[in-house]
Amino acid sequence: VKYAVNTGYSNPEYDKLIEEAKTAESQEESWNKFAQAEKLMLEDGYLAPLTQSGASYLQKPHVSGRLTPAFGVNNIYYWVELGGGKKELNITAVSDIPTLDPSKASDTASSEVLMNTMEGLVKLDKDGKLAPGIAETWEKSEDGKSWTFKLRKNAKWSNGDPVTAKDFEYSWKRTLDPATASTYGFIMYDIVGAKDYNLGKTDSADGVGIKAVDDYTLKVDLVRPVHYFDSLMFFKSFLPQNQKVVEQFGQDYGTSHDKIVYNGAFTLSDWKIEDVYTMSKNPGYWDASTVKIDKVNTKIVKDPNAALNLYETGSIDIVGLSSENVDKYKDSPEFKTRKDAGTFFLEVNGGKGK
Repeated sequence: VKYAVNTGYSNPEYDKLIEEAKTAESQEESWNKFAQAEKLMLEDGYLAPLTQSGASYLQKPHVSGRLTPAFGVNNIYYWVELGGGKKELNITAVSDIPTLDPSKASDTASSEVLMNTMEGLVKLDKDGKLAPGIAETWEKSEDGKSWTFKLRKNAKWSNGDPVTAKDFEYSWKRTLDPATASTYGFIMYDIVGAKDYNLGKTDSADGVGIKAVDDYTLKVDLVRPVHYFDSLMFFKSFLPQNQKVVEQFGQDYGTSHDKIVYNGAFTLSDWKIEDVYTMSKNPGYWDASTVKIDKVNTKIVKDPNAALNLYETGSIDIVGLSSENVDKYKDSPEFKTRKDAGTFFLEVNGGKGK
């Protein structure tokens, strides 16, 4: 439905359902209203659904525990375990990391590194379910328009600083600041005052509904009930940032592995541009005892067939498959698939506007 709204499709009944979905008192009611709107759009609009987005890959039998979320990030490595006494996971990527700045990252490579070296209010458990991250507990108000997150007191940045609610308030407001020019400011528009501040309609972030009540309490006020708001916290734009470090490195912040600090299961310990980067276990991570591998080594390999050759020779443990190779490997026990939270469709101009 999000994409349907962006197509410009509209009729009074559809518009009414969308508005009711946005202001529903429960998540179940919200999803039902969105589903009704989607059904109406598909029956009445000039749209032809095509495919569910996804991917195919091969994975060695000794690898277990890797999560492949449908939303926000392709791979999570902090639950990975390796058989045969191995402690280092070896993989490839088709492109290098453009930036480690959470406010400016807009690509899958950056997102993957950020979501494995940083931790937001929530994380995923071994089954891919939402679990406490930096926030130990959270609750929403009766009307669903206010969320309060209670942060753990044993989380630290890799420079030793404690992770506090102020790190979240600063980070989110930095993303919304028009001067930052973040492409993901829109994802916070359900927060009070966020849209006007991001679009430059107000000069100050003071009216934005993000507040560090104290060092370990973060309060967020919304313009409407967003029943999945806690799930949305598992997205790179909602990661914390250490203001002292951002200001220390200025324009160089996030441009190399040592010009940023980390609070997640791994740190980026090495980064050779257009060659290789390595995530190493973070001994200062609050839940470090659950991380079973020492390193994730990523080699930049732009040619998918070259990466496949590395997999077949045992140099890497996981490899993505291009469509031309799917038939060859689809019956292999090492063949896997994953789905993305996205659908591709055709929109036809049926005479309802230009």
